[in-house]
Formats: sequence, structure tokens, C-alpha cells
Amino acid sequence: MENVEAPKFSGSLKLSIAKNGSKGTKDTEPSITLTPTVNRFELNPLTSQLMELQTKDTVMILVNDEAKTINEKFFLAKGLGEASEIPQAVLASDDQIEGIGKKLSFNYSGVYSRILVGVVKGDLNAPEIALDKLRQLGLVKAEDSARTALWKIHAKVAKVEGENGIISIEGNDRQIYQMFDFVALPYSPRGEK
Repeated sequence: MENVEAPKFSGSLKLSIAKNGSKGTKDTEPSITLTPTVNRFELNPLTSQLMELQTKDTVMILVNDEAKTINEKFFLAKGLGEASEIPQAVLASDDQIEGIGKKLSFNYSGVYSRILVGVVKGDLNAPEIALDKLRQLGLVKAEDSARTALWKIHAKVAKVEGENGIISIEGNDRQIYQMFDFVALPYSPRGEK
């Protein structure tokens, strides 16, 4: 697997942990997707392989509150396990078969809205916002029962190299992975135009 080089940025990272409230593939590089199902993220098989993740592992999303661009804002790290009280998400796969190199999914509320608003509306410092506010902003279907975003967002994932690439959380060193090159694609549920 070819290493993808993350964009360079100046300064040190001051990250905080975001609060949290899934065959064959044509993937050519590690990536993460914010699916149209609100709060749901997917890691492609190359990302799960890069990060050595499998079903039932946990992940954390880290936020650089001093970022100057969206590409310096969000990071991933392997979690500390379900027993930890640190906010993190449990990974699942569609077939629940364990193994590294599978498409994995997880739910991570709060940070989902920050990324969605940050990418689509260009608000780098968007706070965590509720579903009703996402509807008001026109980012989620207007119907009361809908939890479907009108955007699907993709980002590349790359290992952060050098001294900024390791972070200690509760005394556990973790390699961090940068999310960058965000692309927002309009999404229409099947049968709707």
C-alpha cells in the first residue's frame, strides 16, 4: 500500500477529544466518509488496514481548535477500548466478521455536525449543533422524522509523521491520522429528485 502524504501545516497541534453522542473495493487511498445518515461515519478498507482496526475496536476523533483550515482541524486515533470513559466510538462492519482491512462504520454525534457545517458552509469554528439546527441550515431533510443529510462528505486519511504524530491519552500513546481534502457531494435519497 502506498503511503499518502498529509498536508503540512505550521505550529504545534493542540487537540481535544470530540464528544460522541461499517467485499471488494475500488478504493485507491485511505478515506473516511460522513454518510447521509446523520452521525454515521465509514472508514474504507484501506483506512482500517492503515490504522490496524477491526470490528469492535474503538476510535476517537480529535479536534485541533487552533486550526487555520478545515484540513488541519480533524484527526482520528485508535481508541482506548470500551472500558475507558474517554468519548470514543465502537466500530462495526456490515457482516460483523472480524479482521483488519474491512469497511467499518461508527456513529459519532456532535463532531458530525461540526464537519458537515465546516465543509458545506465554510464555518471552520462551527459548534456541535442539534438536528433541528441542521434542518434550519438546509443540511438535513426538513421532515420531522428524517435523519438524512443532504450531503455526503469524503476526506482522505493519512498517518501524521514526526513528533506531532503521537499523542498521549490517559498515559497511552496513540498514532494520529489526519482527515484532509474534504469533498462535499449533494445527496438525494433514492426515488427523490
